[in-house]
Amino acid sequence: MEALKDFEAQKKLGLDPVFNPLPLGITGATFRESYKSADREKESARM
Repeated sequence: MEALKDFEAQKKLGLDPVFNPLPLGITGATFRESYKSADREKESARM
């Protein structure tokens, strides 16, 4: 339910919702955390 509330709050603000488990207190989402790190590395390489 917390993830859904976060999604709806982001949509209400006009944002493109992004799942971030850390502020929601979700542990064990290691795939998402590593995926996010890979995204940052790709963006850094482009610049």
